[in-house]
Amino acid sequence: MQRIPLTAKTREVGKGFARRARIAGSIPAVLYGALEAPVSIEIEANSFKAVEKADRNLNVLVDLKVDGGKEVLALVRDYQADPIKRNITHLDFQAISLDKKIDIEVRVELVGEAPGVKEGGILEQFRRTLHVKALPHKIPQSIQVDMSALQLGENIHLEDLTFPEGVEAPHQTNFTLVALLAPKAEEEEAPAAAAEGAAPAESAPAAEKKEG
Repeated sequence: MQRIPLTAKTREVGKGFARRARIAGSIPAVLYGALEAPVSIEIEANSFKAVEKADRNLNVLVDLKVDGGKEVLALVRDYQADPIKRNITHLDFQAISLDKKIDIEVRVELVGEAPGVKEGGILEQFRRTLHVKALPHKIPQSIQVDMSALQLGENIHLEDLTFPEGVEAPHQTNFTLVALLAPKAEEEEAPAAAAEGAAPAESAPAAEKKEG
């Protein structure tokens, strides 16, 4: 996992202060775990782009320096984004230790081309992320799932994966990650010959004219 330096400064608490921070080009944030109480901070939006560029899920270790003080190793635990502009509007950082394992969601990356896809199979991915546990420096950017041997009708389950050294998937029962479904059978058309060969319905006999 990448490690990126960031600078921050403390800020006042409240919606008004957070709004002013955004107008000034900063992202309001909270740092948990560094002190007994959470610390309200703000980070320049332009500097945070390095984190967004490194990983779209923001799974990046951050050396966070607040008000010019000692660096704190932290991880983005949660964030909010504008639903239209998609820019980050708030961040939650969690201070962590290099010698303690942490739980984190890591994206699933499909690698290789499944032979069954070439045969018209439909690939369905059920999980986009996986919950893993590892020391901070052992956390991978993604968990790779090898698709190169997947045939029609086959699945890949959690127990089929090989995790990097030092990485585990704790407290998870086995489940399906990926399935390669057979193509849907085309509906059979009714035989045209049968329809054409059907005998027409006999018309009712005309009523006899009564003699006048």
